[in-house]
Amino acid sequence: MDINAPRYTEETVAHEHLESLNWPDGPFCPHCGSFNSTRLGGTHHRKGLVQCNDCRQQYTLTVPTSAGQGASAIWLEAAQAWVCEAWAA
Repeated sequence: MDINAPRYTEETVAHEHLESLNWPDGPFCPHCGSFNSTRLGGTHHRKGLVQCNDCRQQYTLTVPTSAGQGASAIWLEAAQAWVCEAWAA
């Protein structure tokens, strides 16, 4: 594995990579379980914000995790370093 790959160093690429891993069929509402959602963009919404069209709740990729609003690339890089350390031991 190349730890310098864009998915470990660039925020946007890391976020897209994590979304493809966690939501292979598209955004999944952690509140009601619906796949019926709209990505919110523009300057008035934070990056990666999704709104469920069924329950109207807003969420991001990191809502149900301890990552919270953290930087995706940093979390992914930390996870990669942890796995590499575990394999080296």
